[in-house]
Amino acid sequence: MNARSQAVQRADAQIEESRLRAVAARETQRPKPMSALESLAARLALDPQKLQDTLAKTAFASCTSYEEFMVCVMVANEYELNPLTKEIYAFPKRGGGVVPMVAYDGWIKIMNRHPQFDGIEYEHIEDETGEIKAVEGIIYRKDRTRPTKKMVYLDEFKMNTDPWKQKPRHMLDVRCTCQAVRLAFGITAGIEGVDDADGGEVRQTSTLVMPTFTGAIEQNASAQIIDQHNPQTGEVLPRDPRTGMTEVDEETARALDAGEGREDHQYGDQHDGTANNAADAPTLDQALEYLQAAPTIIDLNKRFDEVKGYFIDDAYAALSDERDGCAKRLRGGKA
Repeated sequence: MNARSQAVQRADAQIEESRLRAVAARETQRPKPMSALESLAARLALDPQKLQDTLAKTAFASCTSYEEFMVCVMVANEYELNPLTKEIYAFPKRGGGVVPMVAYDGWIKIMNRHPQFDGIEYEHIEDETGEIKAVEGIIYRKDRTRPTKKMVYLDEFKMNTDPWKQKPRHMLDVRCTCQAVRLAFGITAGIEGVDDADGGEVRQTSTLVMPTFTGAIEQNASAQIIDQHNPQTGEVLPRDPRTGMTEVDEETARALDAGEGREDHQYGDQHDGTANNAADAPTLDQALEYLQAAPTIIDLNKRFDEVKGYFIDDAYAALSDERDGCAKRLRGGKA
């Protein structure tokens, strides 16, 4: 082999080495896909490890394994819910394990965030004495010519608990909303809601495949346990010796989702009529006029969020109807 051929071979080898180095450099610089926990942390603008530690002590504290914890994280990502504001949390299933439970606020968020959502109405059916018998939820979508309707009946859902005895209309509205949202927007698997668990049994959710998170805490790491108290007697609730969780029935949890018994400084304003200072509460007429003066739909929604926590039952329904009417007017009369 002459000198010219050897020089060509050396040049070719150098070119190949340079190409391989460039490929390796690109591979090392390519961003790695984020894990489910990292994605949730990025959406909430938090450090993944700190978020994990916080959720293990709060919304997902009922999880008994890291796999259950990650299922809840993935479901929160799927529906863009915030577990730190109790839009979704882990709820113990009878027989062991947990299920991702979407709170009432979570269903409201799923509904309002959907790009085709165009309003919701409620039709309350009463008996001859004026007592509530059923509620029909009517959801309008921009891409459909007919609304989606779902009827729920009091005798099929009412339970022997204080929330149902004191505010049957509100509780039935909550159940109606959850089921209507499921039906209108195709929410079929992976989550449970306050309308589920017929007869006190939580049904099994879809099986989810868990990714690996390199910064994960050990599966058996224990979170700090904070005593929970009976709100009526002040007694410390007994805990399951196996899981460390308090015995809270599912109906009580759903009542809390619906805003029953919450303190505003703990969970924020809800549709339970206890928002802010009662002395500053507007009358229904004042709230309706406040909505009517909104110059834009965005401003209308902000005003509705400001006043909705002061009203329940029929007053809240009237407020919601006024919001829908104002929105239609601001859209130029289009439904």
